[in-house]
Amino acid sequence: MKEEGIKKFLREEISLWRAAELAGVPLFDFIDLLREKGIPWNEYTEEHREYDDKTLRWIEKEENR
Repeated sequence: MKEEGIKKFLREEISLWRAAELAGVPLFDFIDLLREKGIPWNEYTEEHREYDDKTLRWIEKEENR
């Protein structure tokens, strides 16, 4: 079960949270498992940063209404 969760996570078929559920372990244990195997689990890409910036601008706009 754990290997299936890892495989699907690596293929980006499921989220980290769902992969942990599929593996049958708590999220933090799954993260530890990925670390032990040398698998990056928290990649923050330029696309993520742009999305976060857009979201923050929207929040600021909403707060200033």
